[in-house]
Amino acid sequence: HDLEKNCLPDPKETFDIGKEDEPGFTNHWPEELKDTTFRDDLLEYFQTMDRLYLRLMKMIAIGLKLPDPDFLVKRCNNQHENLRLLHYHSLPPE
Repeated sequence: HDLEKNCLPDPKETFDIGKEDEPGFTNHWPEELKDTTFRDDLLEYFQTMDRLYLRLMKMIAIGLKLPDPDFLVKRCNNQHENLRLLHYHSLPPE
């Protein structure tokens, strides 16, 4: 497999969070950012996107003409979700 031999490893860095009180899925916050708003800002963004996700589920149910507009919301709410930040380093030109 020549293609595999010529591929560089995936150089990205990731940071994942989920709901702050999710049992079994503890968020690990970078110690070097403890004196910043990083944690609070990211949790606020996560919660905002969760609300948007549930609104979209309701709109999809309405669009599908389901008898209960909250059909999908009831099945999707409080499920484990995560938010992943990705950082790709610059690669040298070939």
